[in-house]
Amino acid sequence: NGSTPKRVVNKFNGTGSDGWLLDINETTGGAAAAGHVRFRMNDVNSNDFDYATDGNVDDGNWHNVSVSLDRDSVTGLKIFVDGLQIGTSQNPTAVSGSLDNDQPFAVGVIPSVVTSYFSGQIDEVRIYDRALSSSEIAGLYAQGSTGKTTVNASQNNDLTNGLIGLWSFNGSDISG
Repeated sequence: NGSTPKRVVNKFNGTGSDGWLLDINETTGGAAAAGHVRFRMNDVNSNDFDYATDGNVDDGNWHNVSVSLDRDSVTGLKIFVDGLQIGTSQNPTAVSGSLDNDQPFAVGVIPSVVTSYFSGQIDEVRIYDRALSSSEIAGLYAQGSTGKTTVNASQNNDLTNGLIGLWSFNGSDISG
């Protein structure tokens, strides 16, 4: 329906606990208004953190959406659109428990609601095991589609240091 958030990436338990998610909202509901970018996490102790900010990304154009998370810092959550921070830095430290769950990591779908697909295009999904700096995120945005990352190469480059997952979606389309 029109109020369902567009799930970009997530490893979230559909029952509302344990895990994390990144949404972009279609209309109202979920993250509050159309074009809002939302990051949510909930730990095994039922500590919930849910932040949405206007990213103005529901305009039919390509956008680079990034989240930087340091769970030990009071300014540890930052959301970026097209290389620039949007909204204010948030304090995620209250959600200190494990985010582990038995749900699969998913791109463009809510695993527990397999009929709820992202209605758009997704490219270059990256997961790091560290928080990226504002300048690193700006660098990723600046490299755009010309930037190519080789996963099995030396990890000394700032943009590959800590990179634990990369889905470039540069292969042939899959139908069915």
